[in-house]
Amino acid sequence: MRMSSGGRGPVWAWFGHSWRRLAILIAALAACTALMILVGAPAPFLLGPLVGGGIFSLVVKADWGVPDAIRHGGVAVVGAGAGALIDPDAGVKLFESPLAIVGGVVVTIIFSLLTGLLLLLSPHISIATALLGSLAGAASGVSAMARDVEADEVVVAAIQYARVVVVIAAITLAAAVLGAEASGDASAPVAAGGSLLLDLGFTLVSAGGGLVLARLLPFTGAALLYATLLAVVAAWLLPIPVGIPVLILDAGYASIGLAVGFSFTVATVRTLRRVFPIALVQIVVCVAGSAGLGLLFAEVLGVSPLSGFLAMSPGGLPTVAAIAVQAGDDVALIIAMQLLRMFLAIITAVLIAVGINGYSRRARGGAVDGDAPPGGLGI
Repeated sequence: MRMSSGGRGPVWAWFGHSWRRLAILIAALAACTALMILVGAPAPFLLGPLVGGGIFSLVVKADWGVPDAIRHGGVAVVGAGAGALIDPDAGVKLFESPLAIVGGVVVTIIFSLLTGLLLLLSPHISIATALLGSLAGAASGVSAMARDVEADEVVVAAIQYARVVVVIAAITLAAAVLGAEASGDASAPVAAGGSLLLDLGFTLVSAGGGLVLARLLPFTGAALLYATLLAVVAAWLLPIPVGIPVLILDAGYASIGLAVGFSFTVATVRTLRRVFPIALVQIVVCVAGSAGLGLLFAEVLGVSPLSGFLAMSPGGLPTVAAIAVQAGDDVALIIAMQLLRMFLAIITAVLIAVGINGYSRRARGGAVDGDAPPGGLGI
């Protein structure tokens, strides 16, 4: 059975594929994910399936796609996982210094988008691809949204995760120069509570509720945003820590990575080769400029240079969290700003998507009344 690259179709359609090809795919995914874990790559359960799915797509030349039901569910789970990280302590810190924190985060996001204009120097990159690729924060959610605004999701994902790697290298170097040591454990703040049953209920309410709301009140990126908001509200209202079970969260990452991986073709690889030099320039400008803004932020707020650097970092939340905890300096401020940046990046991506889709519809003569937004569930 052949599936379109868009991945539309029932979940059970996968079982119509050749069992031999499925076995090859599973082996490729397992090997690539294990390699990503071994080298300490950021988001290994997203990058592993992305690389494994891409290799499979290029070598086997199978026009496969992730079914929409799985892709939508994965995006909602990732959104809920992001919301679960925004705990009340971060909220308290936000209310203590709202102008400085919100202002710093907004400046970081705007600066990253401005550097994204450099990507337009390449004739192979559209405005949608440039904006989503350069947006600082929520790399997995932004990558998942790319297809629905007709951006090149392979290029978006490549730029997003290349920036994460550069950010991690810059943070590690800055920590050594400015007087802190990386803990060696660059795992993200754990998005899971203590009770499995409660965590499953939390997942059902936040991710499942986000999907339901996206069906009732659809717009591009709706499921991602609804799931994030529901997770924040639920996590703040419950008296004990809750989160997304690790296996479910990893499955969500894997579905997004695999969807992008299946989009790899010989043509997209050629495009990546052409755009990567300018993409690397954009990434370096973004990271270096954010570092400068971080030092300025430190002077204004009266915190250490390392704290300012970490707070204004355009990504790399796991490493930022690990080094902040190791340094023991302004941890609440740093984590609050990083989580707020992640949250505002999701909202910004949704606004970009809605704006681009609205412009595209007007350019095509307007949408017919009752048309559903791209992506079915608005993601």
